[in-house]
Amino acid sequence: MLSKLRIVVSELSRGVSVIVAPRGTGTTVSFSIPGRVAIALLAVLVLLVAALAFTGYVYIRLTAMTVEIGRLQRENATLRSQTDKIEEIRTQLAEIESMRRKIEAWAGVPAPEWAGGEETEAGDGEGAYVYVPMWPRRYSYDIMKNVYGFRSESLAEMVVPASGWVSRWFIEGADGESAHPGVDIVAATGTPVRCALSGEVTLAGWDDIYGKVVRVQHNDSMTTVYGHNDEVLVEKGDRVETGEVIARVGNTGRSTAPHLHFEVLKNGIAEDPELYVNLGHNRSLGN
Repeated sequence: MLSKLRIVVSELSRGVSVIVAPRGTGTTVSFSIPGRVAIALLAVLVLLVAALAFTGYVYIRLTAMTVEIGRLQRENATLRSQTDKIEEIRTQLAEIESMRRKIEAWAGVPAPEWAGGEETEAGDGEGAYVYVPMWPRRYSYDIMKNVYGFRSESLAEMVVPASGWVSRWFIEGADGESAHPGVDIVAATGTPVRCALSGEVTLAGWDDIYGKVVRVQHNDSMTTVYGHNDEVLVEKGDRVETGEVIARVGNTGRSTAPHLHFEVLKNGIAEDPELYVNLGHNRSLGN
Protein backbone atom coordinates (compact mmCIF):
# COMPACT_ATOMS: atom_id res chain seq x y z
CA MET A 1 0.00 0.00 0.00
CA LEU A 2 2.81 2.42 0.85
CA SER A 3 4.74 1.49 -2.32
CA LYS A 4 1.71 2.29 -4.46
CA LEU A 5 1.26 5.56 -2.61
CA ARG A 6 4.92 6.44 -3.32
CA ILE A 7 4.37 5.74 -7.03
CA VAL A 8 1.29 7.98 -7.10
CA VAL A 9 3.15 10.80 -5.30
CA SER A 10 6.11 10.42 -7.66
CA GLU A 11 3.86 10.70 -10.69
CA LEU A 12 1.97 13.65 -9.26
CA SER A 13 5.23 15.49 -8.56
CA ARG A 14 5.71 15.85 -12.34
CA GLY A 15 2.48 17.68 -12.61
CA VAL A 16 -0.99 16.74 -13.84
CA SER A 17 -2.79 17.70 -17.05
CA VAL A 18 -6.54 17.88 -16.85
CA ILE A 19 -8.59 17.62 -20.06
CA VAL A 20 -12.26 18.63 -19.99
CA ALA A 21 -14.51 17.65 -22.89
CA PRO A 22 -17.99 19.20 -22.60
CA ARG A 23 -20.68 16.88 -23.97
CA GLY A 24 -21.99 17.71 -27.41
CA THR A 25 -19.47 20.49 -28.15
CA GLY A 26 -16.75 18.52 -29.94
CA THR A 27 -14.08 20.65 -28.30
CA THR A 28 -11.81 20.06 -25.31
CA VAL A 29 -10.32 22.27 -22.68
CA SER A 30 -7.06 21.33 -21.01
CA PHE A 31 -5.01 22.81 -18.22
CA SER A 32 -2.03 21.76 -16.22
CA ILE A 33 -1.68 21.45 -12.43
CA PRO A 34 1.81 21.77 -10.99
CA GLY A 35 3.17 18.79 -9.10
CA ARG A 36 3.21 20.49 -5.72
CA VAL A 37 -0.42 21.56 -6.09
CA ALA A 38 -1.46 18.07 -7.14
CA ILE A 39 0.28 16.55 -4.11
CA ALA A 40 -1.36 19.12 -1.84
CA LEU A 41 -4.77 18.34 -3.33
CA LEU A 42 -4.17 14.61 -2.76
CA ALA A 43 -3.19 15.27 0.85
CA VAL A 44 -6.31 17.37 1.39
CA LEU A 45 -8.43 14.60 -0.15
CA VAL A 46 -6.85 11.97 2.12
CA LEU A 47 -7.36 14.17 5.19
CA LEU A 48 -10.97 14.81 4.18
CA VAL A 49 -11.67 11.10 3.82
CA ALA A 50 -9.99 10.41 7.18
CA ALA A 51 -11.99 13.20 8.85
CA LEU A 52 -15.23 11.84 7.41
CA ALA A 53 -14.35 8.34 8.61
CA PHE A 54 -13.48 9.61 12.12
CA THR A 55 -16.66 11.68 12.25
CA GLY A 56 -18.70 8.65 11.27
CA TYR A 57 -16.98 6.54 13.94
CA VAL A 58 -17.60 9.19 16.63
CA TYR A 59 -21.24 9.55 15.56
CA ILE A 60 -21.79 5.79 15.79
CA ARG A 61 -20.13 5.69 19.24
CA LEU A 62 -22.22 8.62 20.49
CA THR A 63 -25.38 6.99 19.16
CA ALA A 64 -24.50 3.75 20.94
CA MET A 65 -23.72 5.66 24.18
CA THR A 66 -27.02 7.54 23.91
CA VAL A 67 -28.88 4.25 23.58
CA GLU A 68 -26.95 2.81 26.56
CA ILE A 69 -27.64 5.91 28.67
CA GLY A 70 -31.33 5.64 27.88
CA ARG A 71 -31.33 1.97 28.92
CA LEU A 72 -29.49 2.79 32.16
CA GLN A 73 -31.91 5.62 32.91
CA ARG A 74 -34.84 3.26 32.47
CA GLU A 75 -33.18 0.67 34.71
CA ASN A 76 -32.43 3.37 37.29
CA ALA A 77 -36.07 4.48 37.26
CA THR A 78 -37.14 0.84 37.70
CA LEU A 79 -34.71 0.40 40.62
CA ARG A 80 -35.97 3.59 42.27
CA SER A 81 -39.53 2.35 41.89
CA GLN A 82 -38.57 -1.01 43.39
CA THR A 83 -36.68 0.70 46.22
CA ASP A 84 -39.74 2.81 47.00
CA LYS A 85 -41.86 -0.35 47.04
CA ILE A 86 -39.35 -2.06 49.35
CA GLU A 87 -39.42 0.90 51.75
CA GLU A 88 -43.21 0.86 51.62
CA ILE A 89 -43.19 -2.86 52.40
CA ARG A 90 -40.75 -2.28 55.29
CA THR A 91 -43.03 0.40 56.68
CA GLN A 92 -46.03 -1.91 56.37
CA LEU A 93 -44.09 -4.74 58.05
CA ALA A 94 -43.13 -2.42 60.91
CA GLU A 95 -46.77 -1.41 61.30
CA ILE A 96 -47.83 -5.06 61.19
CA GLU A 97 -45.20 -5.96 63.82
CA SER A 98 -46.38 -3.13 66.05
CA MET A 99 -49.98 -4.24 65.59
CA ARG A 100 -48.98 -7.87 66.28
CA ARG A 101 -47.40 -6.88 69.58
CA LYS A 102 -50.44 -4.89 70.57
CA ILE A 103 -52.76 -7.75 69.63
CA GLU A 104 -50.58 -10.20 71.57
CA ALA A 105 -50.68 -7.90 74.58
CA TRP A 106 -54.45 -7.55 74.40
CA ALA A 107 -55.00 -11.24 73.61
CA GLY A 108 -52.85 -12.52 76.43
CA VAL A 109 -50.12 -14.04 74.26
CA PRO A 110 -46.78 -14.01 76.13
CA ALA A 111 -44.64 -11.08 75.09
CA PRO A 112 -40.85 -11.45 74.61
CA GLU A 113 -38.90 -11.23 77.83
CA TRP A 114 -36.12 -8.62 77.66
CA ALA A 115 -32.81 -10.36 78.16
CA GLY A 116 -31.01 -7.28 79.44
CA GLY A 117 -27.79 -7.98 77.55
CA GLU A 118 -27.28 -11.54 78.80
CA GLU A 119 -26.57 -14.37 76.39
CA THR A 120 -29.71 -16.25 75.38
CA GLU A 121 -30.68 -18.90 72.86
CA ALA A 122 -32.33 -16.21 70.75
CA GLY A 123 -29.17 -14.09 70.48
CA ASP A 124 -26.18 -12.61 72.24
CA GLY A 125 -25.43 -9.16 73.56
CA GLU A 126 -27.45 -6.21 74.66
CA GLY A 127 -30.93 -6.02 73.19
CA ALA A 128 -31.43 -9.77 72.74
CA TYR A 129 -34.87 -11.24 73.22
CA VAL A 130 -35.84 -14.62 74.56
CA TYR A 131 -39.36 -15.98 74.47
CA VAL A 132 -40.40 -17.43 77.81
CA PRO A 133 -42.92 -20.26 77.53
CA MET A 134 -46.27 -19.71 79.19
CA TRP A 135 -46.35 -22.60 81.64
CA PRO A 136 -49.77 -23.76 82.84
CA ARG A 137 -50.69 -22.26 86.20
CA ARG A 138 -50.54 -25.02 88.79
CA TYR A 139 -52.70 -23.22 91.28
CA SER A 140 -55.02 -20.24 91.60
CA TYR A 141 -56.64 -18.21 94.31
CA ASP A 142 -59.84 -20.28 94.16
CA ILE A 143 -57.93 -23.57 94.51
CA MET A 144 -55.30 -22.54 97.03
CA LYS A 145 -57.14 -20.02 99.22
CA ASN A 146 -58.02 -22.74 101.77
CA VAL A 147 -54.45 -24.03 101.82
CA TYR A 148 -53.19 -20.54 102.51
CA GLY A 149 -55.93 -19.79 105.00
CA PHE A 150 -53.34 -19.37 107.72
CA ARG A 151 -52.35 -16.03 106.23
CA SER A 152 -53.55 -12.97 108.06
CA GLU A 153 -57.16 -11.88 107.55
CA SER A 154 -55.95 -8.59 106.09
CA LEU A 155 -54.26 -10.41 103.21
CA ALA A 156 -57.49 -12.23 102.41
CA GLU A 157 -59.02 -8.79 101.84
CA MET A 158 -56.54 -7.85 99.09
CA VAL A 159 -58.41 -6.42 96.09
CA VAL A 160 -57.70 -6.46 92.37
CA PRO A 161 -55.65 -3.30 91.72
CA ALA A 162 -57.20 -2.39 88.34
CA SER A 163 -60.28 -3.18 86.30
CA GLY A 164 -59.25 -5.20 83.26
CA TRP A 165 -58.18 -8.68 82.27
CA VAL A 166 -54.94 -10.55 82.75
CA SER A 167 -52.83 -10.79 79.58
CA ARG A 168 -49.86 -12.47 81.25
CA TRP A 169 -49.68 -14.54 84.40
CA PHE A 170 -46.99 -15.19 86.96
CA ILE A 171 -44.26 -17.45 85.50
CA GLU A 172 -41.71 -19.23 87.64
CA GLY A 173 -38.14 -19.31 86.36
CA ALA A 174 -35.11 -21.47 86.97
CA ASP A 175 -33.26 -21.47 90.31
CA GLY A 176 -36.19 -19.88 92.10
CA GLU A 177 -36.01 -16.69 90.04
CA SER A 178 -39.23 -15.48 88.43
CA ALA A 179 -39.33 -15.34 84.65
CA HIS A 180 -42.34 -13.06 85.03
CA PRO A 181 -42.63 -12.05 88.68
CA GLY A 182 -46.21 -10.77 88.57
CA VAL A 183 -49.32 -10.42 86.45
CA ASP A 184 -50.12 -7.96 83.66
CA ILE A 185 -53.61 -6.49 83.78
CA VAL A 186 -54.63 -4.92 80.46
CA ALA A 187 -56.56 -1.67 80.81
CA ALA A 188 -56.88 1.62 78.98
CA THR A 189 -54.48 4.44 79.72
CA GLY A 190 -55.73 6.46 82.67
CA THR A 191 -57.61 3.58 84.33
CA PRO A 192 -57.36 3.99 88.14
CA VAL A 193 -54.75 1.85 89.86
CA ARG A 194 -55.88 1.02 93.41
CA CYS A 195 -53.82 -0.11 96.33
CA ALA A 196 -54.48 -3.83 96.82
CA LEU A 197 -54.05 -3.54 100.60
CA SER A 198 -53.42 -0.78 103.09
CA GLY A 199 -49.81 0.09 103.82
CA GLU A 200 -47.05 2.67 103.45
CA VAL A 201 -45.64 3.88 100.14
CA THR A 202 -41.92 3.07 100.05
CA LEU A 203 -41.32 3.99 96.40
CA ALA A 204 -43.10 6.43 94.09
CA GLY A 205 -40.96 7.30 91.12
CA TRP A 206 -39.17 6.06 88.05
CA ASP A 207 -37.67 2.65 87.25
CA ASP A 208 -35.94 1.79 83.97
CA ILE A 209 -37.96 -1.41 83.63
CA TYR A 210 -41.26 -0.61 85.35
CA GLY A 211 -41.39 3.04 84.30
CA LYS A 212 -43.48 5.08 86.72
CA VAL A 213 -43.83 2.67 89.63
CA VAL A 214 -45.33 2.53 93.12
CA ARG A 215 -44.27 0.12 95.87
CA VAL A 216 -46.32 -0.34 99.03
CA GLN A 217 -45.12 -2.06 102.22
CA HIS A 218 -48.04 -3.78 104.00
CA ASN A 219 -46.23 -5.42 106.91
CA ASP A 220 -42.76 -6.65 107.81
CA SER A 221 -42.76 -9.27 105.04
CA MET A 222 -45.36 -8.30 102.44
CA THR A 223 -44.94 -5.76 99.61
CA THR A 224 -46.86 -5.02 96.42
CA VAL A 225 -45.55 -3.32 93.29
CA TYR A 226 -47.52 -1.42 90.62
CA GLY A 227 -45.60 -0.75 87.38
CA HIS A 228 -45.82 0.97 83.96
CA ASN A 229 -48.14 3.72 85.25
CA ASP A 230 -48.96 6.81 83.25
CA GLU A 231 -49.25 8.92 86.41
CA VAL A 232 -48.30 8.38 90.07
CA LEU A 233 -50.68 10.01 92.55
CA VAL A 234 -48.88 9.29 95.85
CA GLU A 235 -45.52 10.09 97.35
CA LYS A 236 -42.99 8.11 99.31
CA GLY A 237 -44.02 7.89 102.96
CA ASP A 238 -47.75 8.28 102.31
CA ARG A 239 -50.16 6.02 104.19
CA VAL A 240 -52.60 4.42 101.72
CA GLU A 241 -55.71 2.36 102.32
CA THR A 242 -57.15 -0.67 100.54
CA GLY A 243 -58.77 0.42 97.28
CA GLU A 244 -57.30 3.93 97.35
CA VAL A 245 -56.31 5.24 93.90
CA ILE A 246 -52.54 5.53 93.87
CA ALA A 247 -51.79 5.79 90.13
CA ARG A 248 -53.18 5.65 86.58
CA VAL A 249 -52.56 2.83 84.10
CA GLY A 250 -49.98 3.70 81.45
CA ASN A 251 -47.33 2.41 79.07
CA THR A 252 -44.07 3.62 80.61
CA GLY A 253 -40.80 1.73 80.99
CA ARG A 254 -40.32 -1.52 79.09
CA SER A 255 -43.88 -1.90 77.95
CA THR A 256 -45.51 -2.50 74.56
CA ALA A 257 -49.09 -1.53 75.42
CA PRO A 258 -51.03 0.10 78.28
CA HIS A 259 -51.31 -2.28 81.23
CA LEU A 260 -50.61 -2.60 84.94
CA HIS A 261 -47.81 -4.89 86.08
CA PHE A 262 -48.75 -6.09 89.58
CA GLU A 263 -46.40 -7.99 91.90
CA VAL A 264 -46.70 -9.48 95.36
CA LEU A 265 -43.44 -10.03 97.22
CA LYS A 266 -42.91 -11.88 100.48
CA ASN A 267 -39.57 -11.25 102.16
CA GLY A 268 -38.38 -9.78 98.86
CA ILE A 269 -39.29 -12.88 96.83
CA ALA A 270 -42.03 -12.65 94.18
CA GLU A 271 -45.02 -14.93 94.70
CA ASP A 272 -47.98 -15.62 92.46
CA PRO A 273 -50.48 -12.78 93.05
CA GLU A 274 -53.29 -15.31 92.55
CA LEU A 275 -52.44 -16.69 95.97
CA TYR A 276 -53.67 -13.40 97.39
CA VAL A 277 -56.03 -11.89 94.82
CA ASN A 278 -58.94 -13.54 93.03
CA LEU A 279 -57.96 -12.49 89.52
CA GLY A 280 -60.62 -14.76 88.06
CA HIS A 281 -63.32 -12.46 89.43
CA ASN A 282 -63.41 -8.71 89.59
CA ARG A 283 -62.91 -7.90 93.24
CA SER A 284 -61.78 -4.32 92.61
CA LEU A 285 -63.70 -1.41 93.99
CA GLY A 286 -64.73 -0.31 90.50
CA ASN A 287 -63.73 2.75 88.51
